[in-house]
Amino acid sequence: MAPRRRQREISRHKGAHSFPFGDFRRLHRCAILAIESRAAQYDHEDIATAAKSLLDELDKD
Repeated sequence: MAPRRRQREISRHKGAHSFPFGDFRRLHRCAILAIESRAAQYDHEDIATAAKSLLDELDKD
């Protein structure tokens, strides 16, 4: 399989995206919740803290 084609195949799989958060137009609250949860699960404290801050900002409205 050609390298470019292989890269496209890999990027289509869920595992290729560790912390998905939206469609680059909108921020999805459920995705931020998932980021916070996954970051905490894998001991990425800085990411979990940043996700919590984003959730706090979203909940202000």
